[in-house]
Amino acid sequence: MSCNTAGIPAFNIDQAIPLISYSCIVYMMGNNELIWKLLKDKTADAWNISDLSRIEKASLIYNGQEKMNDYHVFMDDYNDDAINTETTILRIFPMSETPETHLITSVDVGMAVYTHTNCNHLSNYETRIERIIQQLKETFQGADIPKVGTLVYSQERSRACKTTMIGRIPYKGKLIVFNTYSSSVK
Repeated sequence: MSCNTAGIPAFNIDQAIPLISYSCIVYMMGNNELIWKLLKDKTADAWNISDLSRIEKASLIYNGQEKMNDYHVFMDDYNDDAINTETTILRIFPMSETPETHLITSVDVGMAVYTHTNCNHLSNYETRIERIIQQLKETFQGADIPKVGTLVYSQERSRACKTTMIGRIPYKGKLIVFNTYSSSVK
């Protein structure tokens, strides 16, 4: 058994897990412009608008305000309010945890994209959902997220890593699952 410097047995306390959602969002703010454009603008030309400022991106992130419908980026997978607008939302959240050892936890990180069917098609002959999923892969595959670790999209790492259809009419979506390891020894 591993011990800390005082010779006391060490155990993982997973301090990084509550930081996963926010840390991924902050990383995305500085490393992908297209996702933010597709989240903010519901038009078919959203891919072609000007880049958003950091303040504009931050204004899309829900942090406990009363009206959830005014936001596009969330740090959990549940919405208590019924969405009734043509919009696109992204939810980033720790999905499951598997203790590999007493020191290391394998964490599956879900990223769910939902869009209203009336605004899914883009003028460049792509769909909003598929482009956002591709951009999430491009942004996060192998990325070392500060305070979190390296995200991996591979079933060699976790059987949960895959992309699946989610949602119900009129909101369709996809869920992509990445994996990382957490180890905060006490």
